[in-house]
Amino acid sequence: MAISLERRARRVPVADLVLIGTLALGVSLRCWDLGGSRLSFDETFTAVAARLPVRSLLTFLRHSDAHPPLDYLVRAPFARAGLSEAWLRLPSVIESVAGLGVAAWWWRRLGRIGAIATALLAVSSFAITYAHDARMYAGLELAGIVVAAAAASWLERPSRGALMAAGGGLSVALWSQGGAILVVPGVLAVAGLRRDRDAWAWRACVAGAVGAWALLWGPSLLAQQAVRSHSWIPLTSPHVALVTLNELVDTTPFVAALVLGLVVVGAACIPKGPPRRLAAALGWSVIATYAFVGLHVHVLLPRALAFAAWVPLLALAALCDRALQRLPMVGVATIALVAVVVIPSAIKAASAAHAPHAAAFAAVRLAARPGDEVVMTPAFLWTMPTWYFGVRWDGHASHIDRPDLAASGVVVGGARPTGRVWLLVSVVYPPTTGGLSACAPPRRLDGLNVYCLQERAGAT
Repeated sequence: MAISLERRARRVPVADLVLIGTLALGVSLRCWDLGGSRLSFDETFTAVAARLPVRSLLTFLRHSDAHPPLDYLVRAPFARAGLSEAWLRLPSVIESVAGLGVAAWWWRRLGRIGAIATALLAVSSFAITYAHDARMYAGLELAGIVVAAAAASWLERPSRGALMAAGGGLSVALWSQGGAILVVPGVLAVAGLRRDRDAWAWRACVAGAVGAWALLWGPSLLAQQAVRSHSWIPLTSPHVALVTLNELVDTTPFVAALVLGLVVVGAACIPKGPPRRLAAALGWSVIATYAFVGLHVHVLLPRALAFAAWVPLLALAALCDRALQRLPMVGVATIALVAVVVIPSAIKAASAAHAPHAAAFAAVRLAARPGDEVVMTPAFLWTMPTWYFGVRWDGHASHIDRPDLAASGVVVGGARPTGRVWLLVSVVYPPTTGGLSACAPPRRLDGLNVYCLQERAGAT
């Protein structure tokens, strides 16, 4: 009898074993092949900026970016400690894993809905993609989950801890992403029309986070807006909104209408009760705010909605749970349908090996020598040659602007200039060779036109 009781005491609940397995799967997918692809343009921007001294970084962001400095400061030790892609992306993995852990803790109170939602977040293609991206979006997703969990806890039982978590998460969002001010109305609305002391404490917490950010970063934000050029981000339209919402769940555009239908029905299936319904409403209000502002301002992108990326997954989980309650066979079919939508994208996101312009960079790397210039058109892509032909190849490389070629890049090494220019031009832009003579036939490699140009006669 004593042995039986001891065995029963040591037995781990099945639900806990499933949760542990789910978390392990999520961590594995986020860590898989972390350094298996080259840095994208945005990631090279992060890498170059994060290596700057703090004062230089702040000045650089004020004139060259649209985001605050938090993500760059977090990534700075990693960018300076090593030059591998995996090392630079490691903070994103840590943030994404932390977001999964916080969500699992929060959703565990929701029973089966929480278990399904945690599983969906573990295999979320959106979360996995930005865990593999050396940018601020994994941190923004973590901030959104923390704020939503804090809001749910505060609605159930107001506490100082919930206020601190909400204020901290909101501050992280504001200091990480340029458009995060758009999440503030949704966070502020959590208190609704209440006039009690706790409601005013919530509003004061939000106001404090926004006020500190506005005071310290507001002048820089105005400077950033003054120098921003026309954005490539489309304005909100039904198609743009549909595709954007779909990418929070799945990477396959042709199932976007199906995903929208499932998510809308699922949102109505979230159990009643202020902590549950209002916490979900926080996420939906953020998405709605971006879509509304996006009618006139270029802000609506899937990654810009990282703060609220969890809410469609919670809706899908609620849909699966409601179907299981109504009829087990229908529930199993619903879960299978959701899995067919979600899992292939998760596998694709975890195994994606991006190598932007790898062939072009490799060809120039073989031919270039110290003293050559390597520049790119359009000029805003200058961080790519700076990273691959400067930081990664030769730390003595120096920055150079070539207005005659509408390009920017580096002079390789500290050697005497050779007069030879390697011009890399995106295939979607017309080349401008500035009247320089060709020193080799042009080549088209991996999305770039590669030109070898001679600046002066007789240079070798």
